[in-house]
Amino acid sequence: MKVAVDYNNMDGYINYDEVAKTIEVFLPDEAKRREVEDYLKQAHTLLVPGADCKAPFVSRLVVAHESLDDFYCALSRLWERTEVAIQWSRRIN
Repeated sequence: MKVAVDYNNMDGYINYDEVAKTIEVFLPDEAKRREVEDYLKQAHTLLVPGADCKAPFVSRLVVAHESLDDFYCALSRLWERTEVAIQWSRRIN
């Protein structure tokens, strides 16, 4: 799974391997790449949607490399933590 990212008009991407449970970050800015890697290595307690659209948000421990769902949850907070934007609609080959 690859997602496109953008930082300061520099394109990059983040690759998540579901089988190996590894994450690789590719950004031209080395300091920002390391910051994103550090963020994605940490466990985070996040408020996430409940079981259905009427359920309240619930607190959940998210570890980005553990599952695709956790990876997506961690990415949803990437901008506010690192100022790296996910380009959800941009296709990566």
